[in-house]
Amino acid sequence: MIERIFVFADNGGLLLKDCVDSIFRHFEQAKVTIMQNRSDDPETKAVLSSFRLRANIVNARKRKGRYPSREFAWQSIGNDEFFLFVRDDAQFVRKFESEDFNYMRSYFYNNPNAAFLCPLFLQNRRAWDPKSIRLYENFYSHYEYDLSECLLDKSIPMYFADTFIGRSSVLRNSDWSFKSESRSANAIEARKHFQKMGHMINPVCALSPSCSLMRNRLALRCRLLKALKRFVRVRRYRYRDLSPGEVNKLRRRDPVILPFEKRFLTRVDANYKEPTDARLAQESPLPRRL
Repeated sequence: MIERIFVFADNGGLLLKDCVDSIFRHFEQAKVTIMQNRSDDPETKAVLSSFRLRANIVNARKRKGRYPSREFAWQSIGNDEFFLFVRDDAQFVRKFESEDFNYMRSYFYNNPNAAFLCPLFLQNRRAWDPKSIRLYENFYSHYEYDLSECLLDKSIPMYFADTFIGRSSVLRNSDWSFKSESRSANAIEARKHFQKMGHMINPVCALSPSCSLMRNRLALRCRLLKALKRFVRVRRYRYRDLSPGEVNKLRRRDPVILPFEKRFLTRVDANYKEPTDARLAQESPLPRRL
């Protein structure tokens, strides 16, 4: 099973609590490490204190930025391990069972140049145009992005994600280190060494469906709003855990049916409103292939 799980806290507050609680529910034997990445708001500090007896909390304050803290965590991992890096706004919605472990192991062993496997449900955004996704069907079926039709940065969604399952031996052999600049820089670096990142046919977690500037891609591109996001309270929205029947339905579906959050997950909060970019994705027509 996956024995090492790293959660990267960045002022997530109660979202961090939901994330870690979901890990303890669905990974009973995993060793959880929370990387405290410049967490300075009182709510996040209180959440971190509540987990001190159950998780290893590492202060990464001296390592400015999100990716230096990932590099620090990466250096603590052994030479041949399966490990999991998780954003603090991700939630696990079902157990990572032996069937999932066998699937993960088969994927990595049959793709010796694969370093990352994404465990996330697909979000309801234009970036996940079904035309841009290729299905590879065999006993370890997985999805991959098609470079010619990807609508965002041509490296980010295909080669790297902030939440992923990794195989340390492949990363060690390529002398991998995380770039400190951005997610895009890490994706470009991953493209030099590894094949496209696979996405699990039957995902186990999803990003929190929260309405905030922290989850709005357009807002994050604006320096002013990026500076203001630390003063904006993150609203707390959660997904309900999948029942055994719902997990069985997920596993038995035709893989051509993409695992979108909206199709398979149910929100706990009835008054939830779609994030701005998700609403735009549903209302705007998809661009034609270039």
